[in-house]
Amino acid sequence: MCSQRRAITDRATAIAGGFRLSRRRWLQGCAGGVLLGMIGSVAAHAEGKLPKAAVSYQDHPNGSKRCSTCSHYIPAAKAGEAGRCEIVAGPVGPLGYCIVWADANPKGCT
Repeated sequence: MCSQRRAITDRATAIAGGFRLSRRRWLQGCAGGVLLGMIGSVAAHAEGKLPKAAVSYQDHPNGSKRCSTCSHYIPAAKAGEAGRCEIVAGPVGPLGYCIVWADANPKGCT
């Protein structure tokens, strides 16, 4: 290794507090993160449901729009637990909201 490159490497190691990360370890870490993201996405698609990020799910209501008033919401068996959604993967809270919200009691229907 030339002296200029060694000086740059030594400077980078000093800046990182003595921690030296090789290119191989960095790439392995990136690949692991991508793989974990893909596994979560594949699991959601295996259920035939959309990931929360895809529908901009939030754990608080949007005005009067909330999961508990949505036609897609399936309440939990026990009070105080998160319910489920016909469209969104994973547990959803009764006070949550996402962009696929549909009024469970549209005006004019009884």
